[in-house]
Amino acid sequence: MKETKNKAIKGRCTPSQKDYVDQFAENHNTNTSTLVLSTVMAYIHAEENNATSTSSFTEQVQHNIFQNKMINIININKAIPEDVREYLFKEIDKI
Repeated sequence: MKETKNKAIKGRCTPSQKDYVDQFAENHNTNTSTLVLSTVMAYIHAEENNATSTSSFTEQVQHNIFQNKMINIININKAIPEDVREYLFKEIDKI
């Protein structure tokens, strides 16, 4: 079963940093929450797989953002049956 995103990761920044991040996210058709979470998860995965990792940190962030976009698209489309939705989530997790 897919977990609901109901927890927050917080960080402090200056107003100009916030504006910069928000603009970057908007320019890349995502949101700040997805960008921050994708970056944190990419860093964690890079650290865990440091010895065997072949993809760069930037590639991992882009991969995570893509995964999150696909999950959001699936979640928004109510025409997708629940069993298909769960199957797609499992397949996305394998990528």
